[in-house]
Amino acid sequence: MRVGNFVRRAVAAAFGLLVLTSLLSACANKHVVKVTVGAPLGFNQPVVVEDNGQIPTADPGLVCGSTTQGLGEALLAAANPATSKVIREWGDVIPGKQMYAAGKVTDLMYSTGDLLFTHPFGLDLTFDIQPDRPYARLVQQVGTGAREGAPPGRLHWEIEQGLVPHADTSTFLPGFTPQEGDRITTFGHWIIDCGHNDFHTEIHPPTLVAFSHQEGSATLAHTWYNPYYESQLFTPDPSLVDQFANASRLTDPATVNFPQYLFHQLLRLIHIGDPGTVGFLDHLEAHILELAPTTSPATWYVCAPGTRPAGGSLSVQTHLTVRPGVTIRQSTDDTSGCAGFTANIGKAYTPFALVRKDCTVAWSTLNAQIQAALNNPDIDILKSIQAKVPATFRAAVARDPAFDCYDPLVAPPPSSRQGTVTSETQPFPFYGTIEVSWKKG
Repeated sequence: MRVGNFVRRAVAAAFGLLVLTSLLSACANKHVVKVTVGAPLGFNQPVVVEDNGQIPTADPGLVCGSTTQGLGEALLAAANPATSKVIREWGDVIPGKQMYAAGKVTDLMYSTGDLLFTHPFGLDLTFDIQPDRPYARLVQQVGTGAREGAPPGRLHWEIEQGLVPHADTSTFLPGFTPQEGDRITTFGHWIIDCGHNDFHTEIHPPTLVAFSHQEGSATLAHTWYNPYYESQLFTPDPSLVDQFANASRLTDPATVNFPQYLFHQLLRLIHIGDPGTVGFLDHLEAHILELAPTTSPATWYVCAPGTRPAGGSLSVQTHLTVRPGVTIRQSTDDTSGCAGFTANIGKAYTPFALVRKDCTVAWSTLNAQIQAALNNPDIDILKSIQAKVPATFRAAVARDPAFDCYDPLVAPPPSSRQGTVTSETQPFPFYGTIEVSWKKG
């Protein structure tokens, strides 16, 4: 072989090896994702900060319809309910967009003063979040009214108690309510509370819930995906409230916001209109359209406490239950000490069928709730409504109003079997526990 040919071939082989090595290195680097959680439970902060995007200053004029009046004040001030400037109790700051947040649970409370017409799963479980720095901008108070939300620097968070996993209709599933000081990681609607004229922001309702604390040498997390939320649109036809696959119900001419709905309820109560079309009433009633979220959240991470022991690796114990069509993919990273969980709400997923019930609420109870919400003990909501109808129909107004209600969502304890099980008989897209610790090499 000539020396020149040998050299050329050797150079070509070396060049090819260099190119192949570079390509393999590039491919390897492409799949390396640095995980920055910053706590035993959270999201990969760079990923969700990018997804949250530039966080705007919340605008109550656009979201609520007023910069000075909350929903109750606007309804009472309106000549008739349909002319109220404020048309909802809460509204997305960025329409249709949900936001990520993480931090520490503070000021856990069980509410006693929610408007039951918009809370068919019962009164709220609430707390404030002391947010991690990347989520601090979500905390805003953009109204001039007296502060009614969380303390300065805290983000308020609410979910109806019936949407928390229950062992039975009166008892929460053990472990599925957070403790003061727990870590919280959540994804949900970032809203202005239009019921209060301080117009503070909240996560309400959440879609993903995960909270954790250290138990022994492990981080123990409880998590679930909220299967339902209220559209704040009302219909006179109760059969439509849970027809999740029926998109036309949202645009039906009879589907309207609460002030317009109340106005039409009063018309039906005083027998104005065609009874063959709308039907007359002998009491007020409210039917709110339920929605079923299907957005798959970003990966969240549960991390082992403490530093990695020499030669140690992660131990991950999961006890998760999913509905058909939902998958949860797990990854582990001994370097970061975190296990990642990626849930996918697939096209085959269908929500658990709801069983709607008719409940009633006494005007005295309703009035107390509205007085508390408006911080005004002198309001008499029954008299205010009766003043808007002829005297002959005021007795009908005085009958206890009816609203949709649902039993709390009951699920069995997480399976004792390690891993993920599928069950179509429980209502949550997914729920369960995750425990992460170090095991010595």
